[in-house]
Amino acid sequence: MIYVTYGHEKGIGSEAFIKSFLMLPQNKRKLFRLLFPINEFNHCLKMLKLFSFKSIFSPYILDVKTNENPTIDSLNCAIEIITKKDILLTLPSSKDQFLYKDQLFAGHTEFFRHIYKDEDLLMFFNYKNSTSLLISDHLPLKDVGSFITSQRIVNKVKKYIKSSSRLKLNYFNFFLAGINPHAGEDGLLGKGDKVVSEAVTILSEIYPKLNFTGPLSGDTLHTNNGVHVYMFHDQGLASFKTKNGFLGVNITLGLPFIRMSVDHGTAFNLYGKNRADHMGTYYMLKKAIELDSHG
Repeated sequence: MIYVTYGHEKGIGSEAFIKSFLMLPQNKRKLFRLLFPINEFNHCLKMLKLFSFKSIFSPYILDVKTNENPTIDSLNCAIEIITKKDILLTLPSSKDQFLYKDQLFAGHTEFFRHIYKDEDLLMFFNYKNSTSLLISDHLPLKDVGSFITSQRIVNKVKKYIKSSSRLKLNYFNFFLAGINPHAGEDGLLGKGDKVVSEAVTILSEIYPKLNFTGPLSGDTLHTNNGVHVYMFHDQGLASFKTKNGFLGVNITLGLPFIRMSVDHGTAFNLYGKNRADHMGTYYMLKKAIELDSHG
């Protein structure tokens, strides 16, 4: 089963989803269950002048009772019913919506890290043969150096390799970025890249049939053909989004299930204008269908 959780009610997530879902063949829609507040969803249909299509969505909606926070309420609903064979798709929300039991989280990934007690959940981005894996994600730049360790790099790459067969991804060649500009210039620009070298050595011993190269300069890493492993968020996503735009999926590994989202945010300035680009969401739905065991 593919579950979809509601995002921010004032963002473009619902619009993009509605238009994408209507593009799917009828026999593929049955794979989805939509964990949506019906009143909010119906409002979006009316706003987009698509309320006449309500009957297409109705068989697949599981109404979520919400106390003014559809993001958290629909996520809680998903956690209660999802199994390891299922896939979870999360529509975009804003950071301020992740208030859970008086604790504010930076986003979906941090929320899941708290719920499932795993600090090494892996965030990576994929579009066709383009893959960018992040060792750290929503972390202030000043904290990256102390956060990155050789063992953390190894743990996250191992998560990726373990899940690659189900995700149908290439994982033979890995290129690891350094932390500092020019991968430290042999220590001239910092010695923090030593942990990347150590991780490459460890991974090469664990997986002798795979190729691991690094540390490499982060600004040219993307010119290599393979899995790109970046040490921090913007180091990896700048090149990924320049190349692919918003046609990509953000995948979280390390959970009991596969979780995916689009690689863009809420775009509040486009809410209600019927102008949101929905092709990123459509790609996510197709990717989920491809990976679903019932698809």
